Amino acid sequence: HIEGLKAVVSTQSTGVSTLPRSVPNALPSGWVPPPTSLPDLPYFVWRNLDQTLPVEHKESSEFNRYTQISKIEGDIEALRSDVEKFLDDDTIPVVASDITGTITCLGWRAFEIKRWLQLQGF
Repeated sequence: HIEGLKAVVSTQSTGVSTLPRSVPNALPSGWVPPPTSLPDLPYFVWRNLDQTLPVEHKESSEFNRYTQISKIEGDIEALRSDVEKFLDDDTIPVVASDITGTITCLGWRAFEIKRWLQLQGF
């Protein structure tokens, strides 16, 4: 399982425009089972109890739409930097909070970020 993910990641450049249409081992519903081994990264994103990735669309009281990644362990700044590089758009602010253990970016980007996290091995 992991070898297929690593092959896809290594052959693809990291960017929203180069995301593959599907992830190896994905079910027809789009759900991807958790990997059998941990990725070799300075951070880790835990899955929810229902085994989905904790990436959600949210709205603030001022009607700002944003995407939030939660359940992060390890170097949150490294993940923030990698998400910022992946989104590759200087107009999208990506902010990490050590206190809440979350990363927030402006706009609804959950689909792209979930797919990217799955390709990273989460």
